[in-house]
Amino acid sequence: MLIKFTLRLEICFLSS
Repeated sequence: MLIKFTLRLEICFLSS
């Protein structure tokens, strides 16, 4: 789902 993808991107962004 799009939400899942966006969530993944957010986590990656916050992690870096």
